[in-house]
Amino acid sequence: MVRRFQPWAALLLLTTAALACAAPQPAAPPTTAALPTPDPGRVRFDEGGFSMTLPQGWSVAGPFAAQVDGAAYSLYALGIDPGASGGPGTSQIIVAEAAQLTAEAFAAAQCTTCPTSPFVDVQLGGLPARRTPIGGGGVPFVVEWTFVEREGKLIGFSIRDPETLATLEDVLRSVQFDAGGTP
Repeated sequence: MVRRFQPWAALLLLTTAALACAAPQPAAPPTTAALPTPDPGRVRFDEGGFSMTLPQGWSVAGPFAAQVDGAAYSLYALGIDPGASGGPGTSQIIVAEAAQLTAEAFAAAQCTTCPTSPFVDVQLGGLPARRTPIGGGGVPFVVEWTFVEREGKLIGFSIRDPETLATLEDVLRSVQFDAGGTP
């Protein structure tokens, strides 16, 4: 038996091929811009509007409500086990209303028997700051505090080596204040 060429079969085959080529192609998977990987050691302090990178193994305890001469402030303890260690080896950050607490009043209240030390102008996180040592005299140690006034807040930093009590300058250099703030 001889089969005759069927023109409708050729037409069907040709139409199917044309439709297959014209069919919408699957969309390429969307690409997304790479997001910066957050620094796992960077900690944000919303109350003060800043962040900083802590040494490996450190964490933050607080805020704890504290007062000095009737002025309330928030106290953060920083270190390997900041909630339990205490003492001069624990680093600290304070955040207070600048209208209620000055750096001078805070420093004087920390040690009433210590000699008064001058404040030195420095920079912290790109903002003007003031630094002073607290301690000495009858107290067997001295720790440094660095203060910034920003957006009506007094923010004090005493970030120190737990053994030597020396200021950890690299940690202070990591402080970044939120954009848009006013000193």
